[in-house]
Amino acid sequence: MINDEAFKGQGTIHYISKKNINLYKDGENQIIFFLYATGHLTITWKYKYYQKETILEKDFDNVRNLSLFEQEKIANIMISEMRKQICKHKKEVLNNNNMDSTKNIKSINNNTNISKSSSKIDLVKNLPSLDINIDEIKKDYIF
Repeated sequence: MINDEAFKGQGTIHYISKKNINLYKDGENQIIFFLYATGHLTITWKYKYYQKETILEKDFDNVRNLSLFEQEKIANIMISEMRKQICKHKKEVLNNNNMDSTKNIKSINNNTNISKSSSKIDLVKNLPSLDINIDEIKKDYIF
């Protein structure tokens, strides 16, 4: 179920040890770690969005010999919580990016001198202006 949710069923299990496995798909922006020890399961789901990572980690006790129904219940808990977390994470990342963009635009606006009365518009300060005389250029070339 988690593989279906995260990777459309295309994720691959990688055994790190007898008690530790990873589920991921090459080129994807998420990875899920499963660590099992003496009836205790820790699932850590990492998801990246615009190079910002969110992590959901849940511990489940007494998970020896679980029925299929109990396994599905754990998967549904992880999926439900991760969906919420991803949605929240995306909003935060986009809001932070928009705030950064707004700050950059304000900074550009504050450092830009646009004079309506002048024929020159200096969009970037401290750059030398280019005074081009077309008649001088024409002397060097035959048209």
